Amino acid sequence: MDKYRTIFEDNRLLLTEPFEERLINPDGVGIEHHTFVSACEIPEEKVFWVIADAHKKRPHLFGVENNFKAAEEKVLSELKNKRAICRNSNFAFEEYVEQKVEQISFKPQDPSFAETTKLEFVHEKYGMCKYLIKKKSSSELLVYGVRYSDKFRPSEDTPVFKLNKRELDNKGETKARGQIFCTEEKKMELDKFK
Repeated sequence: MDKYRTIFEDNRLLLTEPFEERLINPDGVGIEHHTFVSACEIPEEKVFWVIADAHKKRPHLFGVENNFKAAEEKVLSELKNKRAICRNSNFAFEEYVEQKVEQISFKPQDPSFAETTKLEFVHEKYGMCKYLIKKKSSSELLVYGVRYSDKFRPSEDTPVFKLNKRELDNKGETKARGQIFCTEEKKMELDKFK
């Protein structure tokens, strides 16, 4: 597919030369080395694009378009005039492959389970660790009582514990982007399952 005159254009004279990374939205906002964009052709004869933030762990923003021009429009729209560095297509392809592997290896046993949202519990005594949300409601979070890792696959007998959103909000412990700072009491409740 044609990348010519898009942000993903490969302007190398020889394939042996390194891909020249370029700044996107140079007059925009933000620090460019925190955000990376890339796109690649995929077997479905479409273009997979990704926007990665160095401060956030996966999943990144991503999508599939019919061609590189459409992918460019989508990426620029999602960036919202934020500076970013365009990397070579290998960057996008690695993310695409990783997602395909995850789709094959992880099939939820219960259709009520949402996407594998991760909660970060931060406590001075215990340090940072992640847990996986089992179910969400307006007032409570039901969370697997096992530390999250990429290899963790919950089973039917995996213990869970509840977090009361109102209680957390009243104590000022609910943070943006799904982060909850766990209290000593909640940590003790969690430790009962270990």
